Amino acid sequence: MTELQDPEFRFRLALQAARLGIWEYDLMTGIGRRSPELRALLGLHDTERTLAEMLGDVHEDDRDTVVAALTALADSAATEGQIHFRFRHPDGRLLWLEQHVFVEHDPAGQARHFYSLVRDVTTQRQTEQELHDLNATLEARVADRTRELEEERAALDAFVAFTEVAGAQPEPHLLALHAVDALEHTLAEVSVLYMERDRDLWKVRAHSPSMDAGLLAQLESGVPVEPPGSARAMPEGDAFFLPDWHGPERGLPLAAGYRAAAVYPCVVDGRAAGLLVMGITRAPSWTPREQAVFRAVGRSLTLALERAAVTATLWQQNEALEARTRALGAANEELEAFAYSVSHDLRTPVRHVMGFVELTRTALRREQVDKALRSLDIVSEAAQRMNTLIDGMLELSRAGRDGFTPRWVNLGGLIDQARQDVAREFPDRQVRWTVDADLDLWADPALLQQVMTNLISNAVKYSSGQASSDLTVRALPSETGWTVTVQDNGVGFDERYAHKLFAVFQRLHTPREFPGTGVGLATVRRIVLKHGGTVFAHSPGQAGAVFGFTLPRPVADDAESG
Repeated sequence: MTELQDPEFRFRLALQAARLGIWEYDLMTGIGRRSPELRALLGLHDTERTLAEMLGDVHEDDRDTVVAALTALADSAATEGQIHFRFRHPDGRLLWLEQHVFVEHDPAGQARHFYSLVRDVTTQRQTEQELHDLNATLEARVADRTRELEEERAALDAFVAFTEVAGAQPEPHLLALHAVDALEHTLAEVSVLYMERDRDLWKVRAHSPSMDAGLLAQLESGVPVEPPGSARAMPEGDAFFLPDWHGPERGLPLAAGYRAAAVYPCVVDGRAAGLLVMGITRAPSWTPREQAVFRAVGRSLTLALERAAVTATLWQQNEALEARTRALGAANEELEAFAYSVSHDLRTPVRHVMGFVELTRTALRREQVDKALRSLDIVSEAAQRMNTLIDGMLELSRAGRDGFTPRWVNLGGLIDQARQDVAREFPDRQVRWTVDADLDLWADPALLQQVMTNLISNAVKYSSGQASSDLTVRALPSETGWTVTVQDNGVGFDERYAHKLFAVFQRLHTPREFPGTGVGLATVRRIVLKHGGTVFAHSPGQAGAVFGFTLPRPVADDAESG
């Protein structure tokens, strides 16, 4: 009989091909035997070993499992069972083994012998682990992509919500309010505010209604502009998030409850036009969704502010063009008035001089000295009147030629100086003052001083018929500029002729009633027009008068350079 015909040989060959081995264990003697195929599979040489010796090669984390399984089989009536465990090969490899155990019982039902078929399932286990890892990776990727899609959708929803309410709104503060509302409605339990730079401070312009009143008061008073170290990130125009944020360390003790902060610099024309700021109290960091939504609203607000800035620039250019048109119209009017003055106002005293000089000659020929002297007095008065008119014309001309250097100036200081000037002009006049105009505005200090002195001097002069001059000086700020008024209790004027008040040499009262040249208000008008403003006057019921002017706010770049 050949080897291939031997059944035992063929059986062992099949065991080797299937990577199988046989293990027997006698529960009575405590000795186990391994088949040659199992010894080859496990890299062992001995044939007989105790259970404790055999367990020595089992992975330490699986020994208790093997012992428990074999004990359970020996103590039960079961005839077979299956155990999976790791085995440490002598060459250092870890093999996964599947042991199918059959139990032989004696007639009394006592387990006496284990017969096991042991199979190497390492490749199968590795394949299963690789599949498990691959599934875990795919699930993680799907989860990440799902989260990204949710973040993108949340950001898109926030962008749409802001765009729908903002529309073509050109007002930056209203745009900021819309951004605050969009963040509050999209994200839960957040506090949002928008700040603009006011010289060296960031000041709140819009905020969440739920913000603490004390903290809001501190922020509205102004927060110092951050040092250069933190400002470096701002021109990038992207959000930066501050986890584990602690307000007291930033000079904001009332913000101690906030645990994380986020800032989006709204960069317009290369500079931070404003800061969109958000804080939370529930967590020390931001979720990816919250970051995506904040970035989306920040970008949307920046785009809207850029559009508003372009609109404002066009509006300012249009205003400047209208101001130049008004200035050109005023110059034409002044030119006409000058021509009229030369032909009429200056010619009148000249005619007086010529006429009374002739009368003086006649009187002297007739030796009428007294009559000649009276004529000479009239000649002197006419010459003085002509000199006064010429001085007024020169003053008006200087107002148009003087340099124009606007800057931030305190109106209260100019009013104080005007009061001193008027006190010297009318030393015996009693004046009762009401002044509410202590604010800064954008103007040329020297030129604006002329305006305030002229208006206040006129108010005192035209109220000289009263027991005392009651003057009220007020200044009201607005989004586009300032309005300054001077009110008196004087004689007033007929409002039908109000348009003549600011024309050169135009007066509604005679020099005998109130001395003057009619140049002061014309000078006021020319200076105010040079600032891009307007002048106005009204007299309610001809009881006193109100004279005033408006000045525009500066273009942001001009204000910063100033």
